[in-house]
Amino acid sequence: RGHREGAKIAAWRNRQLIADEERIDAVVAEIARWQSARIVIADWGLGASRVSGLYDLSDPDAALQAVVSPYGGRVRRVTPWLTVLPSV
Repeated sequence: RGHREGAKIAAWRNRQLIADEERIDAVVAEIARWQSARIVIADWGLGASRVSGLYDLSDPDAALQAVVSPYGGRVRRVTPWLTVLPSV
């Protein structure tokens, strides 16, 4: 339970994810729900970092890139069923 603005409560209906100082691993878990590939964060430190932003879930790979790129992370689709997020 918490307090959020009304516009933020159902953002997923518009294929948007709003993060406010959330851990990258939690944001990635939400984005993972919008694609079939399993996502593995290869660097623990990257997953523990915090991000804020509005992410477009209609393109999960672009959303993932937007989440991890400020910390030097990349999106590597290994197979259609596996995406790895390494840091540089």
